[in-house]
Order: sequence, then structure tokens, then C-alpha cells
Amino acid sequence: YTMADFMRESLEHIMDDMTDDQRQAFLERMSPEERLRGLPPEERLRGLPPEERLRGLPPEERLRGLPPEELLRGLPPEERLRGLPPEELLRRLPPEERLRGLAPEERLRGLSAEELRRLKDLLRQQEG
Repeated sequence: YTMADFMRESLEHIMDDMTDDQRQAFLERMSPEERLRGLPPEERLRGLPPEERLRGLPPEERLRGLPPEELLRGLPPEERLRGLPPEELLRRLPPEERLRGLAPEERLRGLSAEELRRLKDLLRQQEG
């Protein structure tokens, strides 16, 4: 039992003896912080904008209920990619990176007819 508990109980007894008008006048003289101090946490948060409500929560609680794209926003790029299927990881790479490490025939597999024609022309120019 602390001094704060004693003060809170004393104030509650005093306020119980007040008329509604006296209680209202007393509360109006209090600062917003003082009015919130005795309330349970869920009452203190009522009426606050969402970002203010989240401020005191641990990070995992702040993320609860957010859509996946919002969850990923704050992560470094390598963390955002963790867990994606290989084809999705490849799709996000620039074309030259996608081809690295593939056999020559594998590199040609995804090319369009136009891209194959340009590649043949480029090879002819280099040989000639």
C-alpha cells in the first residue's frame, strides 16, 4: 500500500461526497494528464488517434492486425524477401541477376522471339 494508493482512495472518497456540479468543476480544473492518470489503460486510450494509442505498446503488439504489406514496410529488404517462393524472388531481381549461374540453354529459355533475334544479331556483330 503506497502513498499514491492512499491519495487515490482519499480523492475517491472526497469525490463521492461531491455533487455532480462540484465534481464536474473539479475535473475541468485538472489537466488532461491528471484526468487520465487514474483511469484504466483502455479508458486512457479512448479518443486518441491510432498512432498515439500504439506508442506505448511493444512492437509485436503494434503490428497485430496490420495487412502484410504494412508489416513488411519497416523491414530491411533482405527480411522482406524471407519466405517468398523462389520464382517470386527471381521475379524481383533485375534480368542480368536472374540469369547468373544458369546454364546457357537455361538463360535462353525465357526469352521472346524478338529478344532471341537481337541476341543473334549481337553475337554476329561480335564475331564479325
